[in-house]
Amino acid sequence: MFGRSLRARVAWSTAAVTAVVMVAMIGVVGFIISGLTTRQIDEALGYRVEAAAESLHVDAGGDLALAPSQADDVDDRVWVFDAGGDLVAGPRLAAGLSAPVRSLSGVTTEKTLVQDERRYLARPVQVAGAEDMTAVLVASESVEPYERTRDVALISLLVLGAVVVAGTAALSAWTVGRTLRPVHQMTALAADWSERDLETRFDLTEGSDEFTELGNTLDALLDRVATALRDEQRLTAELAHELRTPLTAIRGEAELGRNATPTDERYVRIIELVDRLSASITTLLALARNRTGSTLRADPAEVMADLTAALPRHDVDVVVDIPPGRYLVAAPPELVERAVAPVLDNAVRHASRRVLIAATESDNAIGITLSDDGPGVDPEHRETIFDAGTRFTDGDGDGAGLGLALARRVAVAAGGDVRLVSTAGPTTFEIRFPRWRFRRQVT
Repeated sequence: MFGRSLRARVAWSTAAVTAVVMVAMIGVVGFIISGLTTRQIDEALGYRVEAAAESLHVDAGGDLALAPSQADDVDDRVWVFDAGGDLVAGPRLAAGLSAPVRSLSGVTTEKTLVQDERRYLARPVQVAGAEDMTAVLVASESVEPYERTRDVALISLLVLGAVVVAGTAALSAWTVGRTLRPVHQMTALAADWSERDLETRFDLTEGSDEFTELGNTLDALLDRVATALRDEQRLTAELAHELRTPLTAIRGEAELGRNATPTDERYVRIIELVDRLSASITTLLALARNRTGSTLRADPAEVMADLTAALPRHDVDVVVDIPPGRYLVAAPPELVERAVAPVLDNAVRHASRRVLIAATESDNAIGITLSDDGPGVDPEHRETIFDAGTRFTDGDGDGAGLGLALARRVAVAAGGDVRLVSTAGPTTFEIRFPRWRFRRQVT
């Protein structure tokens, strides 16, 4: 969850950008340090070679030699070779130095060599007082101390860079979190109001920042939503109340007619239709009065057992394949019943021989599927059949086309939905509800 938040994205983005900048900076600094180190070593080697060149002369025997007064001052890391490549002066060549120093003894132009963590400079020089005599001076310096200093500097920069990246990320996360704190508070308040009180508002009258503007805009939106809900509740309640009186009278007349002529099945049909309309009105009233916001749970197996037991006599085999207690939904049983009943009624009325009721589950939802072997639904009407006034099949004169629309409305009010999964072979509807999860009370 944290990885998806705005605070986390800003912190990670800031850390990434800062890390790239720090790596680039450390790379540039490392390149500069390497260049300065090489330049410093070359300058030291050049100084040694120049100091040794000043002490060169030709002795009485015509051989190359160092001035007696300066011989002791010549650096012990400088070797002097004559034009034939013979060593004239210099420290004893150790095993590791012999090969690179010997390889430079015959150069005709200045040359540098890096080998075995040492840097060598070879320079041919003209011997003073002997224009036809040249010598080759080779100086050596270990680069290990310089590299150690460079590595310490780079490691220090890396540690500093890591601290800067972590500090920048933490500072940006803190800043964004502090900035977005009012948004979190508004979100928590809005969630609480949605369950308890739709009349409360933010009332952010002080300040002129973006959050105050957002709060005022949401207040205006909530006012319009609350007004629309009140109007809908009032209209639904009034219509339901007005419809119940004539329905009660119609049912009473039908009961009297059935008692007078028990063999007339038309009165039985009238009573069934009136009961169906009464159930729909009860559902509408429950929705209008916000009685469907309960957190009760329901067992679809029990609900379907009650619904199938209450079905009128029919020639269709209704099979309920839902294990008791296996699936639990986060909705009151009455609400589940009112959402499933219209779909079940349609399935029974249109099935040829069989209706199968099953259940499916996912991480967050439970689906109740009703499949029948009836004629099916035109694929072009997959969604229009859920519109109020649309009949299930063309040419069917039974019903007013309110069942599926009401079923979807009830399911949506509970946080689910009703959808047509298969149009034929078999025709399958699925009523989805939120999955109930056990929550332990913390005291």
